[in-house]
Amino acid sequence: MCLRCEIAEEIGDNLISRKLLMEGRVENDTVRIAAMCAPTAFDKEKVMLELLESADLNVEDGLWYLPLDDALSIVKRGCVSDEN
Repeated sequence: MCLRCEIAEEIGDNLISRKLLMEGRVENDTVRIAAMCAPTAFDKEKVMLELLESADLNVEDGLWYLPLDDALSIVKRGCVSDEN
């Protein structure tokens, strides 16, 4: 299995885009209302912040580095659970 497939399987492919779900629907559409009321399954801001805080800046090339395993772990923790 390719690395991309393993990552998708590990993180979960069950996330639905709220934006795509609401696209083309009128404001009082029941699907749109349900999508707006549904809890978020992924906290993008939390993940981005933690990725930035965990990455190391290489002063020689000016690029940020973070091992893939560390990045995947951060992304997995970004999923919102009932305990959060």
